[in-house]
Amino acid sequence: LEEGKDWRRAGRALEKGWDAATVQRKLTALREAAKPAPRPLMPASRPGSRPDRPPPPTDAELANLPAGLCKRYQQGRCHKGRSCKWKHELWPELQARWEKFRKSG
Repeated sequence: LEEGKDWRRAGRALEKGWDAATVQRKLTALREAAKPAPRPLMPASRPGSRPDRPPPPTDAELANLPAGLCKRYQQGRCHKGRSCKWKHELWPELQARWEKFRKSG
């Protein structure tokens, strides 16, 4: 809603004898109704559909990760790119997990 329209509506409502609290409550309700609905964070999946990749490994599953590999990269959460001090290579155990997941589909 535009600010000017709000003031006009409030003025008309006050002229009709409404109290200020009622006017404020109604304007707030109008503003809330005018807000766009929030977008979902992830697209809705169809019931029974299979995700396109396995869930990311937990920190416990990465306890045996070889030294030098980026743990966050294995989870798909490293955003440092080239500036990361760890190697961005997929751990062979996770590679096997991905292959097994692809073949099971």
